[in-house]
Amino acid sequence: MAAKGSDQPKRNHSEVSNDSINDSTSIKLQLETMELTLTGLREELKQMLKKDDIENLITNTVSKIISEMEKRNEEFLTKIQQNIQTELENKLLKITEHSIKEKTNELADQIKCLQFENETLKENQAKLLKEHKTALENVNDRINSNTRLSEENSKRSNHNEQYSRKNNIKVMDVKEEPNESITTLSIKVTTLFQDQNIEIKPEQIVAIHRIPTKKGQIRPVLIKLRNNDDKSTVMRKRKEMKQSGHRLVDDVTALNTGLMSRLQLHKDIESTWFFNGSVFAKTKREDRIKFDLYDNIDTVIKEYSAKRK
Repeated sequence: MAAKGSDQPKRNHSEVSNDSINDSTSIKLQLETMELTLTGLREELKQMLKKDDIENLITNTVSKIISEMEKRNEEFLTKIQQNIQTELENKLLKITEHSIKEKTNELADQIKCLQFENETLKENQAKLLKEHKTALENVNDRINSNTRLSEENSKRSNHNEQYSRKNNIKVMDVKEEPNESITTLSIKVTTLFQDQNIEIKPEQIVAIHRIPTKKGQIRPVLIKLRNNDDKSTVMRKRKEMKQSGHRLVDDVTALNTGLMSRLQLHKDIESTWFFNGSVFAKTKREDRIKFDLYDNIDTVIKEYSAKRK
C-alpha cells in the first residue's frame, strides 16, 4: 500500500533552499520591525513617565489603598463593636428583666408574708388591748373602791378622833415657868379663868398639859374638860380671854386643820372656822357652807349655789 501524499511531486534542493532563505528574511524583517517598535515605545514611555512620577504614583496609589483598607477596617471594627454592644445590652436587658422579675416575685412573697404577720399582730394586739383594758378597768374599779373605802375609813377615823376631842380646849400664850408641873399649870389656868369670871373647878378638869408647837413659840396648854357643857362655859368667854392675851381655840384634828388650810387658800373663800366637830367656810358671796375632808371645793360651792337658786 502506497504512503499518504505520495502522489504529490517531490521538491528539489534548490526549491527548498530558496524557501528557507525567504523565511529567514521574513523573520529578520519582523524582528527589526519589532525592535523599532519597542525602541519607539521606550522613547514614548521615557517622555510620558519619569522615575519620580512613577514613585509618586505608586506611593499615592498604595496610600489610597491603605487608607481605604483602614477606613473599611475601622467601619468593620465599629460595626463589630456596635453589634457586640447591642448584643451585650440585649443580654444585660434580658438578665436585668429576669432579675427584676425574680426580685419582684420575691418581694411580693415577702409582702404577703408581712401582711399576714401584720394581720396576726393586729389581731393579737387587739386581743391584748382588750384584755389590758378589761384588767385596767378592774384595777381602776378596785382603786376607786379602795379609795372610797379609804376615804370613808379616814372620815370615820377623823370623826371619832374629833369626837374624842370635843371637850378639849387649847389655851394659847400661857407663859411657861421654870420647873413647871401639872399642878402649878392647872392653878395658873384656873386663875386665868377666874380673872374672866369663868367658874371652872379643878374637879371639872379631866387632864391638862402642854402640847408641842413650832420652835420659838410658847407651847399651848391643852385642857380636857369633864363634859361639853363645861367646855361651852369656857368658850363663851372667848372674846374676853382674847382681850386678856390668851386665845381659846378648839382642839382640831390634823385632817380638819389641813381642810381649813386648803379652804383658806381657795380664791372664792373669805374665812373658815371650826364648830361642833365640823369645818365651815364663808364664801365671798357671803354663803356659809359646811365642808368635809375630801370635798371638791369648787363642786360644793356650785352645788350650794344651785340649791339656793
